[in-house]
Amino acid sequence: MTDASRPHYGSVVSTSQHRAAEEAVVAAAARWRAAQASERTTRAHLAQRVAAWQEAGATQRAIARRIGLRHPYIRRLIEEAPEPPTDPGRQLVPTLTATQFLNSYAEAFGEVAEVLVSFNDGDTLLESGRHPEAFASEGSHLSVPNLLLINADGDMVGIEDCNCGYGGTGPSNTVWFLRQLDWPAEQHDLVFRCRFLRLRRDEVLRQEPQPVSYIDYRMMEFDGDDDGINVLVDRPSRRWRFDASIRDENGEGNLAGDWIRAVFNAKPRFPWADGPRVARCYLSYDAIRDAGLSRSSHGLRGPENVTVILEQGDTQLWCQTSLPLDWTEYLSDDTYQLLEEFDVYPAQLRDAEPRTWFQKMMARRAARPPFVDISKEGNLSLRREPKGLSEHL
Repeated sequence: MTDASRPHYGSVVSTSQHRAAEEAVVAAAARWRAAQASERTTRAHLAQRVAAWQEAGATQRAIARRIGLRHPYIRRLIEEAPEPPTDPGRQLVPTLTATQFLNSYAEAFGEVAEVLVSFNDGDTLLESGRHPEAFASEGSHLSVPNLLLINADGDMVGIEDCNCGYGGTGPSNTVWFLRQLDWPAEQHDLVFRCRFLRLRRDEVLRQEPQPVSYIDYRMMEFDGDDDGINVLVDRPSRRWRFDASIRDENGEGNLAGDWIRAVFNAKPRFPWADGPRVARCYLSYDAIRDAGLSRSSHGLRGPENVTVILEQGDTQLWCQTSLPLDWTEYLSDDTYQLLEEFDVYPAQLRDAEPRTWFQKMMARRAARPPFVDISKEGNLSLRREPKGLSEHL
């Protein structure tokens, strides 16, 4: 197309057409990035398995013949294979399209012993039993499918564009896929009626009409130094309900409260979120800025100002609550409520009004500190120092 024949969008295309074209490109780019991430994860998973087979005695040429790939490609896979995790729960979970699985993966995967399908993909993360790292793509971001297949060996693979819980495209895709697996027909209708399912061919292990949890895994990021997990929570104070209701009349919950209930309070504890509880409370916006935990404009990922960090095990929940306007007050009502929800008050605080205890504790300090670490033990600090919001954008 020459410059003369190229359309001049500024004069020919309307604003609505331009906006529609822009939104279509953004959506296409998001899908392309997801496909690229899925391909990289699947390739890494294959590379790990190929390297393990070679270590077990297979030659590269034998591997190439068995899986239909050229010998030089097998050699490159082995050279770039990431170290397999010592914890089986961290083993990568590849995510494929239904067609990719049926045409190229099903034979190697073996018979599907169990199916886990969810409306809320955060439920997939928690109910899979895997470390969040197993769903990591591009190094730190997560991509969790709504449909997981599990074979007799406990291996997992995710299937794209399938979910459950309503009469739409996602559940219809799930039912179509189950038919391809010759899954029992009497279980198909559950896909439209339930928002969480765990199925075996001869048994319905679990069926829930509502999601098991309401956590949002998309806020999760990995800290590259020690595999810690940061969860950025957007302004939990907006949705605190002092009557302790889990959901309001619109089904809305509280993002921090949902995470505390589903992850920090889980029984049994998740290995990646198990350990002493510590809360760091920042006492001024200057301290927040000095720690790199503030940004001038509010984006889609996480808080504008991190005022409270809750830590348990390898996991930190970064929250935004308000700071009191009165300099003589240290913590706001919603911060006290967040600490109460996290159940982190020291033992001596249980019998005292929160502000009274906190004021006495602060009175022993020569100067007002930038933050205070609070724990039931009374002397614990955050195990991981926060690196700042810029590391998680």
